[in-house]
Amino acid sequence: MSEAERKKRLSYKEKRKKWIIAQSVILAVLAVLLVAFTVIYYQLNKEYYINYTESSEIDYMVQLKPNDYYETEWLGKDQAYIASLVESILAEFKYEMNMEAHDVDYKYSYSIDAKLQIVDNDTQKLILDKFYAIKDKQEATMSSNSKLEIKELVSIDYDIYNELNKNFLDEMKISDTTSTLVVSIRVNVKGSSESFENDTENDYVATLNIPLTQRTVNINMSSSVADNESKVLANVQGLNQNIFKNSAIITAVILVIALAFFVFYVYSTRNEDINYSIKVNRLYKSYRSYIQKLTNSFDDSGYQILQLGAFIDMLTIRDTIMSPILMSENEDQTMTRFLIPTDTKVLYVYEIKVENYDEIYNNINKEDTNVDPIPVKVKERKRIEVKTAFLQPKSIKQKTIRNIVEMENSNDKK
Repeated sequence: MSEAERKKRLSYKEKRKKWIIAQSVILAVLAVLLVAFTVIYYQLNKEYYINYTESSEIDYMVQLKPNDYYETEWLGKDQAYIASLVESILAEFKYEMNMEAHDVDYKYSYSIDAKLQIVDNDTQKLILDKFYAIKDKQEATMSSNSKLEIKELVSIDYDIYNELNKNFLDEMKISDTTSTLVVSIRVNVKGSSESFENDTENDYVATLNIPLTQRTVNINMSSSVADNESKVLANVQGLNQNIFKNSAIITAVILVIALAFFVFYVYSTRNEDINYSIKVNRLYKSYRSYIQKLTNSFDDSGYQILQLGAFIDMLTIRDTIMSPILMSENEDQTMTRFLIPTDTKVLYVYEIKVENYDEIYNNINKEDTNVDPIPVKVKERKRIEVKTAFLQPKSIKQKTIRNIVEMENSNDKK
């Protein structure tokens, strides 16, 4: 093979290899971006919670009607009171909430109401549940950077509600019941920041239970949530996870297109040299522990050469005679020979060639021998040497012919 042809074939393989490497790098970058966008999206889309604590307190005092028994007009909480002496109840509702987050805005609202509830003692079911608004709903916006505090002072006219209860029971002629005035503060916290998912709402209720009776009054308090840590479902502040979702989808589409082009390029640019290299590399990688590469050519002069049809036969012979498998590739990189030499001068050979190996080298031999003869005037005894010279390559042929001519001229002079 000529030097120009060898360089041409080598250049094609090098250029193809560079393009494959470049496309592989692009595919790797796209794959990394796809994984990154996907992971970020799922991390942002995960449910996580902003912790907060809330608590409430109800303080109250009982105002008495003018009487001859108590020297003071007001009695403190946690006592028993004579119902007929109670004028009103002054209650203070307190509510606090601390959120463990920064720069989270939320809306809150609260209201205070009273319910007259009458329960049948036998069935423990409600007979009456009448609603009375004491303070209409109040709404505001708050930041988590500050503590939410609500304080409301409410005056409850005990006489009015007790009279309503008495009139209902008398009119309905109902007995054996329990009547209670339930005064409640209702707090609703609603996320208005992008941090909150689906406008999360949280309700809190604290109540003051005041018995309605003709005898003594024992007031007690309750709340819907214990005074401990709670949590609210939230999202990452200021980040829209859909951006990463869309980026992941676009990257995936580009990756699929690039991968399809890569596969098409790899298979469409294969030629006999590429296929030959693939076969050699595949075989060498599969059996590299049995093969020793040679850096120079192997001189097979004096050996009886036995060609094998399959590489597996080489392995069988190697195991039988305990001789190494040598690997030798020609300078043109068009043929690789796997050799097992023996002490008996037998050489086992398995060859891998490019598909058109014989065609390439047959054409080269024809080109080297297809030359026009140079007319030379020589004696008859030299004709056999000249005829032999024409069968040699052109450069050697011309040199040989010149030598024969010079020798002939020298003899003529003598």
